[in-house]
Amino acid sequence: MDKLKQTILEINNFVKKDLWQDFKILAFEYGSLKIIGGIDLSSNYTIEITFIATSFMEINYTWMTDTSKDMLMLASDEENLYLNAKYQIEEGYTLFKIIPEYFEEQEDFGFFVAAKDISFKTEKVYHFPPKSDTDL
Repeated sequence: MDKLKQTILEINNFVKKDLWQDFKILAFEYGSLKIIGGIDLSSNYTIEITFIATSFMEINYTWMTDTSKDMLMLASDEENLYLNAKYQIEEGYTLFKIIPEYFEEQEDFGFFVAAKDISFKTEKVYHFPPKSDTDL
């Protein structure tokens, strides 16, 4: 299995550990799109996914996922052809597909990001410091 598919598999396996996950865009700067996910994004997040050298995105600011299914995958050949023809995505970029909850049955629906690479971190990050050890 190549590195890209292994990374996608690891992300999906991590997300599937929770009963649900909410996601939102954290930042888009210097060509990198960062999204975060977790059970309660108002206080913390547990995964940060970075699309490196992003050239195209068609995505909502926030969404929920069905953690019983894969939420991230490579776009199909048909989706690649359609979006490349429509938006002229440069050669050398990979087209990623994110499936939000409630749209899993619609094969043609998803969010798309074209990037050169993807990385992720899994650690609990608090927006505000916890008041005590029991808040962890």
